[in-house]
Amino acid sequence: IGAINTVFRNDVGALVATNTDAGGFYGPIADIPIAGETAVVIGAGGAGRAVLFALAQADIGEVVLVARNGLKAAGLLAHFGLKGKVIGLDARLPDAALLVNASPLGMVGQEALEIDLSPLPEHTIVYDLVYAPIETALLKAARMRDLETVDGLEMLVGQAAIAFELFFGVAPPDDGEDALRALLLT
Repeated sequence: IGAINTVFRNDVGALVATNTDAGGFYGPIADIPIAGETAVVIGAGGAGRAVLFALAQADIGEVVLVARNGLKAAGLLAHFGLKGKVIGLDARLPDAALLVNASPLGMVGQEALEIDLSPLPEHTIVYDLVYAPIETALLKAARMRDLETVDGLEMLVGQAAIAFELFFGVAPPDDGEDALRALLLT
């Protein structure tokens, strides 16, 4: 991925650095068959890198990367060995099984994410990594179309579960995700 967000001691006491972003992102959609499908990813920054890494591992068919810097975005597709293309924020969305907002657009204090979801088919899953606010305009628009949605808190809780297991050597309690989500929403 090219970034570290978790450091822990392994069995022999050595420090190990890793990143929980890709696993945290992928957890909520792991049971959804996306291999061979098309995904649209908005954003070519750090979160976008994690999403692209996860999608490459999931054997996604094609990625349409929506980005301001086309050259940087094309480089990321190549870096992760993904088939696809780069389009601008004003381009029409293609038919896709998954749409991921991996940009800060729509987050509190950031510009709004203005995107037309009408080209997406009814089976598209809309996943917004933003969690402040938890109910983004993107998710509201997707729900208005009866599209399945995943909010950014799902990724955050997934990252926490991975980090917990790395730190303590055991999986978090089964009821831990709901409790953590409730705490984060207060």
